[in-house]
Amino acid sequence: MTSKMFQRAEYVIEENQRTLDASIALAEQKLPDLGALLFESHKGLSEKYEVSCPELDFLVQQARHLPNVIGARMMGGGFGGCTINLVHRDKVDSFVEKTALAYQKKFQIELTTHTVTIGDGVQRIL
Repeated sequence: MTSKMFQRAEYVIEENQRTLDASIALAEQKLPDLGALLFESHKGLSEKYEVSCPELDFLVQQARHLPNVIGARMMGGGFGGCTINLVHRDKVDSFVEKTALAYQKKFQIELTTHTVTIGDGVQRIL
């Protein structure tokens, strides 16, 4: 096994544990713990699994340093996908504005955002 294969396998094992830990954090309503897990997940995707890119790394770092952001990570296919950001409800507009401005300044690319809210989840309807 090469060192690259090892670090990617290590990421998968760590991510499996983060997923279990995230489930507990959600059940116990410990959002700061969930946010920390999201940031750790992104770091692993970027550094160990190597599927991020400068734009996504920038967005996650930007989120990390803004107040009222709980957590962030890349999602999707990587290499130009998108980030998911958990932001306090009343600060979403400010977060989007600051992030879009910083992204435009850094990359000369207009940021596209999609704001969503959490629903009740999957349910059986009879």
